[in-house]
Amino acid sequence: MRSLKKHILKSFQLKIITERIISLIKTPVFWLLTIGGNAFIIFGALLMQKFEASVNPAATHLIDCIAWAVGIVTTVGAGQIEPLTFEGKMLTILMMMGGAVFLWSYMALFISTLVGPELKVIESEVSELQKASRQEDELLSQIRELIEQANKKRG
Repeated sequence: MRSLKKHILKSFQLKIITERIISLIKTPVFWLLTIGGNAFIIFGALLMQKFEASVNPAATHLIDCIAWAVGIVTTVGAGQIEPLTFEGKMLTILMMMGGAVFLWSYMALFISTLVGPELKVIESEVSELQKASRQEDELLSQIRELIEQANKKRG
């Protein structure tokens, strides 16, 4: 019976995650980041080939430059191409910085889609607990005042 419950729970969780990813894919921001990020990679690869092909034997083929750009943008590494020209080095720096911004934005979008609804529930629960805590604090304050007043009347 437990196995069936676990299977049902996992299926339900998978369904929720799938629905969230589908809703993510329907958003314009997802497509903007996806198309923009891939265009950034292709444009960077084309520029690297243009800047380096005449002086760097590792940058003569476009596929090598695409592999370099993907490695730079995803922070995995530059692969076989080490830029030799000033332009190639500047492009590498810009691709690294742009890749970091792109990946942070992309990951933030994915994470907010996957865990955002749970965070809203948790925020709501914390807000309710804080409200209950304030009410209890007010009640304790009133009790203290009553005790002080009772002590003054006795003394």
